[in-house]
Amino acid sequence: MLRSLLLVASMSVLGSSSATLIDRGGGLIYDDVLNITWVQDASLCVTLNNCLNRNDGFLPGGMTWADANSWAANLVYGGYNDWRLPTGSTASPSTIAYDCSGGTAAACGASGNELGYMYYFNLGGSGSANKTGNQTSALGGVQLRNIQFTYWSSTESSSSARAWHVYFDHGDQSGLGESIPLGAWAVRTGDVASGLANYQGMWAVPNLAEGGWGINFTHQGDVIFVSWFTYDANGKPQWFSMTALVQPDGSYVGSIDATTGPPYSAVPYDPTGVTHTTVGTGRLAFTDANNGTFQYTLNGISQVKPLARFVFAAPVPVCTFNGALAATQAVNYTDMWAVPNLAEAGWGINFTHQGDVIFASWFIYDQNGAPFWVSATLIKTAAGIYTGALDMTTGPPFSAVPYNPSLVTHTTVGTATVVFTDGNNGTFTYTLNGVTRIKALTRFVFRAPGTVCQ
Repeated sequence: MLRSLLLVASMSVLGSSSATLIDRGGGLIYDDVLNITWVQDASLCVTLNNCLNRNDGFLPGGMTWADANSWAANLVYGGYNDWRLPTGSTASPSTIAYDCSGGTAAACGASGNELGYMYYFNLGGSGSANKTGNQTSALGGVQLRNIQFTYWSSTESSSSARAWHVYFDHGDQSGLGESIPLGAWAVRTGDVASGLANYQGMWAVPNLAEGGWGINFTHQGDVIFVSWFTYDANGKPQWFSMTALVQPDGSYVGSIDATTGPPYSAVPYDPTGVTHTTVGTGRLAFTDANNGTFQYTLNGISQVKPLARFVFAAPVPVCTFNGALAATQAVNYTDMWAVPNLAEAGWGINFTHQGDVIFASWFIYDQNGAPFWVSATLIKTAAGIYTGALDMTTGPPFSAVPYNPSLVTHTTVGTATVVFTDGNNGTFTYTLNGVTRIKALTRFVFRAPGTVCQ
């Protein structure tokens, strides 16, 4: 768990809005000046082996202008299907017409020349520099891969059957016959980070057909941190975690970790006592905002589970990454929470907040350091205050086929109260098996600025 927390926390630096190019993960690069997203692999059709009528006469993956446009328009990548070729020069056609005032970035951007802007500004091309192969952006330090020596734009020139292209080996731009096989580099309008569907909250098998276990998603940008609440071979409560990264097909994939750590009663809590073991792999795929599948291999056992959002009260909030509402202003607390600054890294608590009810799933360690979880249904008693009983649950092993929910048992083992001082901070007071503690809590943000639900 600690390894997963530190991994995703270290990735948060990629979300800096000051950079011209921002790595959104999953092979997607956002240009925050032109407000477009590029595929990171500039030879993607070669990598995917899906070039249309491929002709390698000039360069690998060469396509005619019509085929290049068609390839981009039909591309499904990163969960998006609205790809296109970048725009090119709008200058009057000539043998060479930069439409960038001799190669200035400002002129490229002002003219809407996205392809020229990539060469002259994002890659820092001087009008003669070779910017092929793997290149690092001039601002943002983002790597772009497999850049060919020239690319079609989507812009036709006024000359018959000619379209603009840009040479990335020296910066020239010109109109060229549309039957020539050149490279294709796909872009789409907008930022994928704000456009990705958000799956934050607790999920379970539809209609609670396998009541007793669930899986929580903390979804920020292109990363879902997964905490899975299930049972071991003896029916004892056990949890696993996964840091799942978005894939080109829109799914999320990662390694499943088992974690041990200091008991929940430990004073002080020593996070250096947390250990991790990779025990499997998982893949999340979503058919819409409320339904999906969880495919996993855990300790050599492979299964596929249908999933749906766990709905228990109204209204069900809508969650947005990098939205307009600041976390401190939020009055919905759906998120993963932890001790500030990860001072007690290795454990956390998920809040799924609907109406005046918070369903809490708390992943911790028992007196032997084994992963252990309890849950609570917390009811609002005053503004920002929620309280309820803590339950320990036992049930069929995760591998059980069929899974029999009638074997699930619940035992009340304590009480919990959460008091929120604002939308981003609070305290967690609990008594568990006779042990009483008070913990400061804050939202766990690993992709700034995080996800807020409302």
